[in-house]
Formats: sequence, C-alpha cells, structure tokens
Amino acid sequence: MTTIVDPNCAGSAFDGIANEYDELFTNSLIGRAQRAVVWREIDRTFQPGDTVLDLNCGTGEDALYLVKRGINVVGCDASRRMVEVAQNKLRGITNPARGEFHVLANEQLCELHASAKFQGVLSNFAGINCASELRNVAVQMSNILSPGAIAVICVYSKFCAWEVVFFGLKGQWKRAVRRFGREDTARVGGASVTVYYRSLREIRETFAPWFRVCRIQAVGLTVPPSFLEHWISRNRKLCRTFMKVDDALRAVPGIRACGDHVLITFERRAA
Repeated sequence: MTTIVDPNCAGSAFDGIANEYDELFTNSLIGRAQRAVVWREIDRTFQPGDTVLDLNCGTGEDALYLVKRGINVVGCDASRRMVEVAQNKLRGITNPARGEFHVLANEQLCELHASAKFQGVLSNFAGINCASELRNVAVQMSNILSPGAIAVICVYSKFCAWEVVFFGLKGQWKRAVRRFGREDTARVGGASVTVYYRSLREIRETFAPWFRVCRIQAVGLTVPPSFLEHWISRNRKLCRTFMKVDDALRAVPGIRACGDHVLITFERRAA
C-alpha cells in the first residue's frame, strides 16, 4: 500500500529507507561521483573552525566529511531514522564532539537557538526540493547566517537531459518530462512525497533579497542519475570519462542547468 505523505512531514517517508540509503545511493558509483563535486565546492568554501548547518543531512555523510576536516557541524533532517543513522556514524569517528544532529525540517529552522549564527549552510541532493515554500526557507536561512556567510545548495534541475533522452527513447513521455511541471510525486520506500521543481531563475529571484549568487555548477551532467546505477556500475571506465566531461562543462551557462542536479553557491548579503 502507498501512503501519501504531507510534504512538510516528508521525513517520515524517509524513515523507511534510512537503513538502506547508504547502500542504495551514498556508496553507489553515481552517488560517489556526484557527491565528489559537492565536496570540492565545500572544500573551497568552508574552513576548519567554521560552524556549518547541514540542512537535510540524511545519514550524515556530508556532515562527517566536514567534521573530519575540523569543521563544527549541526546536522538537521526531518527523518528521525536518518538522524539516528547519522548519530551512529558520528560515534565511530575520531572527533565526534564537533558534530551534532537534530530532527528538524526545512520549515523549522526558526527553532534553532535565536542567537545561533553559522559561517555556512550546506543542503545537498535535493532536500530543499521537498519544501513547498522556498521563500520561507530562504528567509530562515538568512536569519541564521551572518553577512558574508556562504550557503551551498544542491537541488534538482528543472531539465535533466538524461531523463528526457532515456525515457523519451523508451516512449515513457510522462517520466521524460516530469520535471517540466511545477511538482511531481516521488516514491520513497512505500510512501509518496511531493517534489517541487524550480528553475534557476526562480531560485535566484527567491533568494535575491538576502543572497547573491557566487557560482552555479551542474552535478550529474553526463554522469547519469542514480536510476542508471545498474548500467554505469558495469561501465566504470565510461563513468570516469563522464566525470572528466562534467568537470569541463559543469560551469558553462545554459549547459549547467541540464544535469541531474544544479549546485548553487550563495553569499549572504549585508543586512
């Protein structure tokens, strides 16, 4: 039976896949290839001693990477089980005191301590696409970031070339153009979660009162989406070639909006 989950309570849907998430995506060839792009960006952005909010932290893979680099991390996710997995992973590293995890949805950032100020925010792999009110997220992020602080956000693109070509050739037109609409329903375990697809222009305009854009990059341009893991895992040399092509093209205007995800680096404007 499929359960329809309120988008603001989507965390409960992810509870059902928390134990398998790392196997299904984090440790997959595609997952590692796409995450490497994000990690290169946060390596150039966040410094040891910074305090960073990891929004939609999932199983904590990005948070642990930051902690190991000497960065203090507060990880938040709407899924209680995801947070539990992240906490268990944190206990296994050398310097766990630099990290902490909380059950908190996108829409609840105001519940963080009023005086909390972060040097950065990271939201990886489309967690923000589950938020129905993007402006609300932007406002709350602006409230916890000091002027000059950086927000690195990875969201679904509005146009994914891989999906259009792959499903178009199979005659599955509804799946080929599913991102063209305002929203769609994604299956997560046994539940259905509403996913909101927004253009780069809409995202930039929504964040513009509080943030300026520093960089925009494609994530998963020729590296395929995760539903093709079974194919690309048998063609590792091809995957490495795709990664090199992506590195050459990911910042090219126009092309950079055609990947599986788009990575946007914002800077908090002066108040």
